[in-house]
Amino acid sequence: MKFGVPSQRAKRKVELFPETPVLTIGVDGGKGTSRVMTLNTKAVEALGLGENATVAFGFEEKQVFITNGAQEEIPEEHQIRVTKGNPRKISEKRTYTYISEKMFELDNSVENYLELQEVSEADAAFKSFELVVISSTETVEDVAVEVKETEKEEVVFEAGESLDAGAFGEE
Repeated sequence: MKFGVPSQRAKRKVELFPETPVLTIGVDGGKGTSRVMTLNTKAVEALGLGENATVAFGFEEKQVFITNGAQEEIPEEHQIRVTKGNPRKISEKRTYTYISEKMFELDNSVENYLELQEVSEADAAFKSFELVVISSTETVEDVAVEVKETEKEEVVFEAGESLDAGAFGEE
């Protein structure tokens, strides 16, 4: 018999493209499912998103732009809410469909990755980023960095053991 709760292995979080700001277009699960786009940590930093954040998308021919929605020039009806927490998600079906199907003609049966490339200030009235297709999950290899969480070691006593010094490996 063992006493104590066995240590639980913490789930390891994997972030793709840890050094590149990326918007991930999630897999389309079909009718009745949400369509989600996710911003990685670098993208959140680049956009300067705070606690109650919004983003806005701009479109020009076959180009898509993203910016922080908290700008005076952006009307409130064009601002899209970003969830709190990590990762930061954008769940807006109309925008998801327009970007993935109309603008980039992506295969929504796999995740797709769009890099945020900063637009020069001379070309923009405010800080914005052009979205450029990197790849899909079919072509991404060896770009993930595993974020390890430290695991706490737990002392477990066998039946009949005492709490004397010998139980802790001391003699």
